[in-house]
Amino acid sequence: MKQMTFININSDISLIKECYKDLILDTLVNSENDVISWKNYSPGVSKKMYAREFEDLKNNRQYSFLLKNKGFIQFYYDFRNGKLNKAKLAYYPYPVVLKESMENVEEYYDTTDDTVLGEYYFDLYKLTETKLGKRISDEELTEVKNFCEKFNLEFDEYQILLDAFEKKYELTNSSHIRIDYDDKVESHHKTEIQYSSINNIRLPLNKIISPFLFMDFIVRYEFPEFYNLHRVSTQYRTSYSIAQKHSGNIKKFEENNIFISHV
Repeated sequence: MKQMTFININSDISLIKECYKDLILDTLVNSENDVISWKNYSPGVSKKMYAREFEDLKNNRQYSFLLKNKGFIQFYYDFRNGKLNKAKLAYYPYPVVLKESMENVEEYYDTTDDTVLGEYYFDLYKLTETKLGKRISDEELTEVKNFCEKFNLEFDEYQILLDAFEKKYELTNSSHIRIDYDDKVESHHKTEIQYSSINNIRLPLNKIISPFLFMDFIVRYEFPEFYNLHRVSTQYRTSYSIAQKHSGNIKKFEENNIFISHV
């Protein structure tokens, strides 16, 4: 693979720290024994709902870089005898964006210390309970029900809660996105983009991406104002040029259907 070395990947990490320092809240990159990962690295992909997966990973500090938008990035590169053996590049966006501020919440789950996610879990719980036909004590719902009965209007508790839920949350990110590389794999391509833990749908790549270029891709779309200002700087242009040389080609890549070719 062209220029995919332990030294060059470490160089990319240094470029990220310098170029994107204004976007980074916390750095846990760990580089030793031919492995680049993060402190207290733990492997595996969770099967839990995404909001819980995100929270567990963040609370256990399973990330390389924590960003200002509350999302985080994981970089894992495992070299053996100077050759890249496995790699993972992943981005976990924050699960929920609120449309409006809600000052009074009836209760939060005891297992979360994140206020926004606590509201999200509770609202999702109310929807689930209502869908199952269980009674929920709520003063606002009672008032609506009384109003509907008074004027002979249809009362749909589940729909009312669903409308309130959709009004409150502008966006729900339902998964992470990652690039995996495995030099020994035979059942599918060596490098692929994967969405969440959907094992049967993988988008092949003809390159393994350097960490700086992956970070650049995330910043471009998650921090567009910063990116548009930063991309014209000499520092950025130099770093990007260096990082392009650090991505590696996949030898004997063959794909007759859809695949991604990274420039």
